[in-house]
Amino acid sequence: MNCSPCSCILFFTLLLVPAISALAQRPPVKVVAPDRMYFDVGGEVLSLPYYSSRPLTQPDASVTRLVISQHGASRNADAYFERMMKPAAQASALDYTVVVAPQFLEAKDIQEWNLDPDVLYFTSDAWKGGAQSSDDPEHSRVVRLSAFDVMDRLLLRCVHLFPNLETIVLAGHSAGGQYMNRYSAANTLDLTLQQRFGIDILYIVANPSSYVYFTEERPIPGRHHEYAVPDETVLKNNPAYNVYKYGLDEIPLYWQRTGVDRVMKQFPHRRVVYLLGEEDNDPNHGSLDKRSGSMMQGNTRLHRGINYFGYIGHVFGEDIYKNHRIAILPGVGHSSGDVFASPGTMYYLFEYGQRTDGPLENYDVRNLNPRPGFLAKP
Repeated sequence: MNCSPCSCILFFTLLLVPAISALAQRPPVKVVAPDRMYFDVGGEVLSLPYYSSRPLTQPDASVTRLVISQHGASRNADAYFERMMKPAAQASALDYTVVVAPQFLEAKDIQEWNLDPDVLYFTSDAWKGGAQSSDDPEHSRVVRLSAFDVMDRLLLRCVHLFPNLETIVLAGHSAGGQYMNRYSAANTLDLTLQQRFGIDILYIVANPSSYVYFTEERPIPGRHHEYAVPDETVLKNNPAYNVYKYGLDEIPLYWQRTGVDRVMKQFPHRRVVYLLGEEDNDPNHGSLDKRSGSMMQGNTRLHRGINYFGYIGHVFGEDIYKNHRIAILPGVGHSSGDVFASPGTMYYLFEYGQRTDGPLENYDVRNLNPRPGFLAKP
């Protein structure tokens, strides 16, 4: 987006209110997952709905791969489960793979479905960023749990159920991509699973509306792969642009426990694939986050992803590209079904077919990708 600072500010302001309103008006979920995973939190029990291709209640030595399919803002875990099962079947991976689709609900879902008082629920931004679950007077909960703690516990459950587990792929699209971007940075479980259990962890971050930035710098509009702290005029009119989940101001409890210093040390060593639909380039897309924290990252999901991939090299140095890579999916827009079924994705999900990174030369990121052999264990 080529504009002066003042015109950019006006643009962000005009878009801010309708964007928040549109995102807040999503209806209750049409289906609540039938299975429950239970968590003991200080002697109290909380539960999370989920779908799974195999029972998460009994050991299974045949499982060597776990794929998490994380839903988007509509919280339609049923659709994300089916959209992941199709490519798993195509890759003939179901004999050794378990697909799990967790469901992070909101208060409107609890109300609509009259769910039990142990079921976890979150605000829309809270689950995407790994913040604490909700507890309001109408739907009281004795204890709360971070959305990232939920994933930690889910993964540990699977590790103990599936003793021959070799690979975990955590795949999120759209709001689920936001979740995986932030979880890949903040969790401390990754190294434990690698060192103690010999499990390889891969994060797939697909078409999110925003990313977590580790400094106050942002892309300079009209300047390719250049980053700087916004000038005083922009900062005055967008004082919250660096508030979490866009930056590291006011980080939630889970991030506080990890600590920013540890995040900065471990994030370059996480193995992350950023998947961007080449057609996910509509600046007026109905579900695109148009708040200033997102708009200062770029004006479409495609360009926000490209900007971010350059940014992590700017902050952490080019060695980060030994573990982080990008693929652009031709003909794919903002569709989780198309993303998961793309050959460029199935290689990472199931080691199926050949790696295809797409037209990276069109976006000047080809030389940043790591060498062949990316899927080999560290």
